[in-house]
Amino acid sequence: MFLFDGNENSSKPYRHPSKPKRNKAKDAEAKAAAKAKKAQQDDMESLQITFYEIESWIEKTSPVLAKMTKELDRVSKHFDKGKKKKEETTTSSPIDLSSMQWTLSFQPNNSMRLETNIKSVEQLIDALQKIKLMTESDTTPTKEETDDADTTFSSSASLSSSSTAILDPPIEYWNQALWRRPGICLEQYKDCTLELSKLTEEVPPDMLSFVCQSYWDCLFPKFSADWSTFWDRSGDPQRNQVCIDSGLAMVFAHIIRHNKPACPNAQKISFYYYDRARQALLDYFDSPDEATIEALLNLAMYCTLHKQYSTTRIYLELAYRMIVQLGYHRQSQLPTCRTMQKKYIKLFLVLYYHDMALSTYSAGSLLIDDDAHDIDFYQMLDDPMRSDEKSVIKDTFYVHLMELMKIHKRIQQMTREYQNQHLQHHYSGTLPPRWIKKIQILEVALATWLDRVPVEYRMTREPTTESERMKQQSALLLMLHYQMQWIALHKAFLSPHHIPIKTESDTYSTHRSYAICSDAANRIVVMAEIVTENFNWCVCQLFLSCVYQASTIFCKSILTRDHKMKYSKGMIRRIISILAARRVNYGGFPDDLTACLSEFLEENESKEISDIQTLDQMLPDDYVQTVVYDDSYYNSPNMHVQCMNQQIK
Repeated sequence: MFLFDGNENSSKPYRHPSKPKRNKAKDAEAKAAAKAKKAQQDDMESLQITFYEIESWIEKTSPVLAKMTKELDRVSKHFDKGKKKKEETTTSSPIDLSSMQWTLSFQPNNSMRLETNIKSVEQLIDALQKIKLMTESDTTPTKEETDDADTTFSSSASLSSSSTAILDPPIEYWNQALWRRPGICLEQYKDCTLELSKLTEEVPPDMLSFVCQSYWDCLFPKFSADWSTFWDRSGDPQRNQVCIDSGLAMVFAHIIRHNKPACPNAQKISFYYYDRARQALLDYFDSPDEATIEALLNLAMYCTLHKQYSTTRIYLELAYRMIVQLGYHRQSQLPTCRTMQKKYIKLFLVLYYHDMALSTYSAGSLLIDDDAHDIDFYQMLDDPMRSDEKSVIKDTFYVHLMELMKIHKRIQQMTREYQNQHLQHHYSGTLPPRWIKKIQILEVALATWLDRVPVEYRMTREPTTESERMKQQSALLLMLHYQMQWIALHKAFLSPHHIPIKTESDTYSTHRSYAICSDAANRIVVMAEIVTENFNWCVCQLFLSCVYQASTIFCKSILTRDHKMKYSKGMIRRIISILAARRVNYGGFPDDLTACLSEFLEENESKEISDIQTLDQMLPDDYVQTVVYDDSYYNSPNMHVQCMNQQIK
């Protein structure tokens, strides 16, 4: 029996019906015709994907090129006269681009091929200059367009710090850790790909059950929740099998992050199904449906876990275009049937989460513009037919987390605006009224979000059942992300000067921002320790981004050598312990974050302990102090009502 095929009841492997005997001549003609037709289909598919990629590339690069051109013009004003003369000379001659040939094609092995008749660097430079001249008039932004460009969501709004604290780069190390080692080369597993029958022999039913259950119980948005929803994804048997294969690829890739010894060949097995799914998907790009979108999103998350970010982007863009084509991004185009409406909203929710995950781990830009859709995730909770308690808990967690991510995008928008301004006031510790108002609006948004979270998801208590245990984990993860948003909101306003010992909680200043960040970081470390001790953590949950943000606040304290410097070193030691707790399953990114933190501590140690060699010697136990929360600031869950009712100036 084929353990992983969609039909569980079949006792034999699926075989195509045998063809009637033909003479050799007719058979050869039929094969040649089929081969030609397949080649034509492949060409059409490659061309379609090429159009997608070119359009996406134009959309992403046009604002960046326009902004870069504006900056170059601003700093090179002394050369305007020479520049104008050169442009007049260049534009006076006719521009003939008809001789340039560009052919861009998508290869099945996750690569792209670009063919051109340009044979020298000089020809390439000349071609690019001509293209620039042709598009310059269209891409040069007006003042209004420039203002709008500063407030769009097209640039990075990831949960990592690359987009939140450009003002203080010494404390940011996410990108440095991210690129300490390359991504996994998936093609290396092609040579050792095994037959399906042999793979199934190595994975007995009890192992498969454990692997799948670990995947379903892990708290990050996904489609399947049990065996029935896993095997039955589409009424079309072929599409259903593609969906199953992509799901199995994620299931086995995921177990490596939770319990690597549980399935020694998980990496090879996961690649087998990933490769089988991506090859089969080529037949369904022209006719999008829910199963195809699900398969694309499963493969996208698989590639994110393996640092294949460019491939992830391709899968996400294809899935997003299919969702837009089907109208699932607009509330008015959703069906009135509650069950179907929830299904399509969840489809968009999973895409939204994967987009955030890619942006976070690649430190790249987001795909989804919140102005282009009006999906309300809260509607998923208005289903009176929900009966399974675990499903209710998961949906509640997913919905509130994604609504919090919407606020996160608004926070990043304001952060970018602030970083583009003249920041003389930043160094004096004061904030102009305009920025105080912006901060207040977002603080109220965060408090309003918390007010909508059910009480049992805001605080934790000792669980007595499996469902209560899942609810406790959901509450911890939600509050982790909630506190991280307060850091993201206030970190850009931290003063580079030493922090005072006491700051008034109602005075909006850079010092108040530091106090909020410090308290939020303390809460994150304590909750992260509880998660690590009781539930373990997973990169699929974006847990690391919360711990990372907390660590940067302690790095800030050490860098400025403020009154909390020794305390901050102790807290970093606790963060390193959190990261080390999962190193048996993670041999990559958590270790790289740990290495960056250790190097930071070593670089900022005083001369008296410059000869210390081990981390334990560097951070004696008396550095670790008892964490005391400050409930006088709005980031405290006990202050969310006061925060909601604050008077916006």
